[in-house]
Amino acid sequence: MINTQCNMTKSGILSNLEKGLESEHRAMNLCNELLLLVDNEDDKEDLKKIITDEANHIKITQNLMDIVNNDYIGLE
Repeated sequence: MINTQCNMTKSGILSNLEKGLESEHRAMNLCNELLLLVDNEDDKEDLKKIITDEANHIKITQNLMDIVNNDYIGLE
């Protein structure tokens, strides 16, 4: 069984956010690689949208990490 609960200590939250950030980077890198291997223009446009979306997710996750690092008042 997979544990879906997040450890709400500062280090636990940051660890989970870091894992998410790594996933966002992997997804964006994969789409960038696929972009070079796809001939269909509609598919290329979809991949470009996904790349933009992943870049936004990266910014959001980095902002969340900044919030936790600077303003978290819970357990260390």
